[in-house]
Amino acid sequence: MALIQGDQAQAHPEEAQATLKEGLTLNPDDPELLTSRAQYLYIDQLRKPPQQQSLAEVERLLAQAAKASPGSSDVALFQAELYANTGRTDEALALLKSACELIPKTSSLWLARANVLTSLNRLGEAQESLDLGHRPLRRGLLQLLLVEVLGTAGD
Repeated sequence: MALIQGDQAQAHPEEAQATLKEGLTLNPDDPELLTSRAQYLYIDQLRKPPQQQSLAEVERLLAQAAKASPGSSDVALFQAELYANTGRTDEALALLKSACELIPKTSSLWLARANVLTSLNRLGEAQESLDLGHRPLRRGLLQLLLVEVLGTAGD
């Protein structure tokens, strides 16, 4: 089974969705396939009038992907985006807080959290989220610098 990606998926969405369904038949708990399928369904739902949209299957697929891969920042980001876009900002913030604690070195999670907080006009908390998101990066750079300095100092 060949996966369809990028431009091919946009040019042939029906074929891409059929490939995803086939992949999920073979690997029902694959988080990437589940997330991709959820993204296609989400886009399909957004094309419908609001009163005809149903996101239950999108949420089910994302919950299954999160269960299969609890440390996936991609799944957490998509879930949080879905919650925020449907007015469920408290759920988005709770999910992002948990994800930031679980995988603190992923700056995109901290940034997404800051964006949701900004949309709620909680600017102080948003700034704090940005600061916390950069802390692991700074710590990692400092460790690299120390290794380099100590490594060359011993030479």
